[in-house]
Amino acid sequence: IAKRRSAMDKQPVPELETSWVPPLNIAMLIAGTHGDVAPFVALGLELQRRHGHRIRVATHLAHRELVLAQGLEFYPLAGDPRMLSSWMVQSQGRLLPNFGQNIKDLHHEISKMVPEKLAMINAIMESCWPACSATSDAQPSFVAHAIISNPPANGHIHCASALNIPLHMAFPMPWSPTS
Repeated sequence: IAKRRSAMDKQPVPELETSWVPPLNIAMLIAGTHGDVAPFVALGLELQRRHGHRIRVATHLAHRELVLAQGLEFYPLAGDPRMLSSWMVQSQGRLLPNFGQNIKDLHHEISKMVPEKLAMINAIMESCWPACSATSDAQPSFVAHAIISNPPANGHIHCASALNIPLHMAFPMPWSPTS
């Protein structure tokens, strides 16, 4: 991130007139691997640096140091990014079982993998609300004015609806093969 940031700082960027926008509390809800989290950290840095917004990056504990090293606020989301990634590879991106597979594999997927997936998805979803509204010990009071999230965080839409705030969904990576 630091290399990209120093290269970006050398390029002239037109400044937009945003003085009419007050500093906001922005919750970034990011579920996934380092590759999922890093682009949002870069975006958070720019929102903080250029516009003075308070950025809370809510993601898995495995990414805590990445977030804190960049000077952004961290809040833990539930879930294990390694397990999520493994499931996405095993199921080729499906959340539901492949009903066309042989009965032994289908039984394993329905009896073992689906309950584990649902438990983790629910835990991630439940951890989104405090990420948008809870005060941590080390930080002052926080209630999100806007949410930026990737789709796998799942709870984003419910939090935005409950708080009556905007939600920006982004998936800054290819979802299909590239050449």
